[in-house]
Amino acid sequence: MKIDDKLIRRLECLARIDLGDEERRSLGVELSRIIEFVETLKSVDTSGVDAAPFARHLDKEHMRDDEPTDGLGRDDILDRAPDTTGGFFRVPPVIDRGDGE
Repeated sequence: MKIDDKLIRRLECLARIDLGDEERRSLGVELSRIIEFVETLKSVDTSGVDAAPFARHLDKEHMRDDEPTDGLGRDDILDRAPDTTGGFFRVPPVIDRGDGE
């Protein structure tokens, strides 16, 4: 995957952040390094490696039972929200409708 200025500007728009030219360049370099690292990881042969060797010591006595509990009520959750309207969360729009809003 090529990290170019167009992609960085698209990510900037999606994240709703404003970056300067140097920040865009730096972000492009960092994202390229991350992708290179992931590609390197994908090339490592793990066919003989146990999926979770660190989890061998876990057994049932160390784990709690997964039991359903009553969660927070709707009103409790809405009371903790920064902005609500008509019993719903109110959030800023995240999809560009193309009408400038």
